[in-house]
Amino acid sequence: MGILLPYSLFFPWLLEHGLDFHLFFGQLFANDIAGTSGLDILAVTIVVIVFIVLESKRLNMQYCWIPISNTDSVGFGLPLERNH
Repeated sequence: MGILLPYSLFFPWLLEHGLDFHLFFGQLFANDIAGTSGLDILAVTIVVIVFIVLESKRLNMQYCWIPISNTDSVGFGLPLERNH
């Protein structure tokens, strides 16, 4: 669900406009409501990446780039998943 819903809106946009980052960020902050969501996602992304880096150093983890790369490509829950 967490992957399907956001990407169901993003993929059609991507197919129509391609990787036009200027247009993407222009539309992301086109009004106050969209800007609120955009800034919220940006803040959470930064916090999660800092957490991953600090915990990776504390736990002497290798390959810390894997959960970082999954932060925005898949969602915030995936990098925080823990295998038992």
